[in-house]
Amino acid sequence: MVTLAPGAFKVTLLTPEGKLLECRARSVIMPSHDGSIGIQRNHCPMLCELGTGIVEVKNIHDRDNAYFLIDSGFARISLNNLTILAYDVTTFDGMEIERAQDIVAQARETVETKGFFVSIKDERIDQEKARMIVKLASLSGVGAD
Repeated sequence: MVTLAPGAFKVTLLTPEGKLLECRARSVIMPSHDGSIGIQRNHCPMLCELGTGIVEVKNIHDRDNAYFLIDSGFARISLNNLTILAYDVTTFDGMEIERAQDIVAQARETVETKGFFVSIKDERIDQEKARMIVKLASLSGVGAD
């Protein structure tokens, strides 16, 4: 039996490629299809559709905060468990700093020129998503300089 620290709950982030995160945290802020949702321990059970935006996992038990840019999916909250199933996730966790800085530089250029750039997964990213990548980099402590 796993015992959680006071105020903590289990958070799992899944993608079609596999599990990106499994931890205990004190709060999560995530983008639903119609606005941001904040989750803490003992949140009422619910199922919601996610939108595009940054998921902030705060006060993680065994490491710093974590940030993920998701592009739609679903979240299920029940019995102090939050499971997020996201279709597409961008994160700088575990990425080489040079590669992350290149992505951020391309995103900044895309925002300035109102164009598109090719992402990690070779998909075209529009200006709005590029703006969110720049914000994700700022939150994650990744710079282009």
